[in-house]
Amino acid sequence: DFPFINELLDANQKGYIVKAELQLYPVQGTYELTELPANLYFHEIEKVNVWGSIIYASDQSQATATLYTDPMFGKDIYYSVDITQYLNNRLTESIVNTDNGITFTLNASRSSSSVNALLFGGSKNKTSRSRLKIYYYYYDKN
Repeated sequence: DFPFINELLDANQKGYIVKAELQLYPVQGTYELTELPANLYFHEIEKVNVWGSIIYASDQSQATATLYTDPMFGKDIYYSVDITQYLNNRLTESIVNTDNGITFTLNASRSSSSVNALLFGGSKNKTSRSRLKIYYYYYDKN
């Protein structure tokens, strides 16, 4: 769920998203670093868990989150994925269907893996808060 989607819709009327980066932070203490998969692959999904199409990055490849680690302190560990094209496409729809969303798989073909679950922090998790970073330009049409 993307908070402030209405503000994005308003901004889209007077600007354009240049970059949208989703950073997913695994909740500290719920994983061993060596067990985390190196990549996550993103797909659209409907509210009733019906799989949709592959989400593409700006370079037309499948949107893939890459694991970033902090080798010195081991604290700043997260997955990062470019969802610029996905958000720009969603914002140009005449009606944004809030029943559609994003999900990920552990490999490109959606088959099983040795990882049972990944727990990512949400907006209320102070130590492992996931983020959506949006960079856009805004212009006055007058």
